[in-house]
Amino acid sequence: MTTAANTTAGARWQKLLFQLALSVPELAIAGGFGFAVFWGATALGCRALYPVCDSAGGLAIVVVGLIAGILVASGYWVLALVLGLGGRHRARYALDALAAVVASATYGALMWREHSIEVAYRTEREAAERSEAAAREAWIAALRQNPDGHGPPGVVPPMLEVVDDGRGAEVTNTTREWHTVALARVWQNDQGVWRACPLLTVGEGSANYRFSIGPGQAARYALLPECAAGFDGAPLEYRVGDPLPNATGWWSDTAFAVPDGRLR
Repeated sequence: MTTAANTTAGARWQKLLFQLALSVPELAIAGGFGFAVFWGATALGCRALYPVCDSAGGLAIVVVGLIAGILVASGYWVLALVLGLGGRHRARYALDALAAVVASATYGALMWREHSIEVAYRTEREAAERSEAAAREAWIAALRQNPDGHGPPGVVPPMLEVVDDGRGAEVTNTTREWHTVALARVWQNDQGVWRACPLLTVGEGSANYRFSIGPGQAARYALLPECAAGFDGAPLEYRVGDPLPNATGWWSDTAFAVPDGRLR
């Protein structure tokens, strides 16, 4: 009898300890469940009081949602423990399953939402890039077809005044508009291939390949040291203007072969 009684008592203690131990992983479920309540309460509060969310009142909604999440998570954890200690194991497991499903569904919804936002952003960005590329190609094509929009290397664009010392150059914008200017020195080898070395700005606003020059202002350019050898006295290649609708521009003929520029 004593042995049987001890065995029964030991089994009860094992069940009790199991129910107590089960409360440890339930803390993780409680955290997820509480977060689900917090997120749901915050979302509903912002939807019901939309203008408030865009002001300092949004902090109050977050605080209320946080308190609600903590209270619900704590209530779930305590209730699950009470059910377990009271021998209502099935009820406890059902409660655990419900809380876990709510937490998982909330997490999944948030991940799907983030994924959808990312996909939408990427799609919009790719569409904008395609539109920008198409507009740029159209601008370059129109420039090439305009006899007054391009000329041989060495010919100075009509909107600029250039002092060329054979290596560097000082460029002055003679118009009343801002103009973005990029320069390179180019020469043609025996095979008819054009070689190029870009110029960068020096002084204030230095090391720029493309540089915006204001009305009446000047900028100083110098050859890129890595490729300067062999380009002394070579004619200048000009790229003037930004590829924007109806924007003024002027390119040297050699620039059309490398529309993306000599330095990127």
